[in-house]
Amino acid sequence: MLKIRKMYESDAEQFCRSFLEQGWPPKMEIFRNYYAEQEKGERDVFVAEYEKRPVGYITLLPHTKSGPFAKLGYPELTDFNVLMAYQKRGIGSRIMDEAEKAASAYGDHVSLAVGLHSG
Repeated sequence: MLKIRKMYESDAEQFCRSFLEQGWPPKMEIFRNYYAEQEKGERDVFVAEYEKRPVGYITLLPHTKSGPFAKLGYPELTDFNVLMAYQKRGIGSRIMDEAEKAASAYGDHVSLAVGLHSG
């Protein structure tokens, strides 16, 4: 029922619809950029697909672009989301496991970019 795969171009629209349904602002341009960067080999995007529906994702940059680890060249995990209706099922853990495994191909360390919001 759950598989972790690369991002499809159609995932952008599906995620935007799902974000709106749960009251989150849609990020169409960001998703389109993720897909384009994935296709150019600049970013890996791991999508959790549950019952043929994309329900979560995380992205992996081969080398941190900014922040305290940029000069060290560590890979960076960023923008980690699981739709609220699918949380607490181990989906996030599976996405993170796959992304960490992929990050190990770039080096022995990985950085994690996080953001905070009032919620």
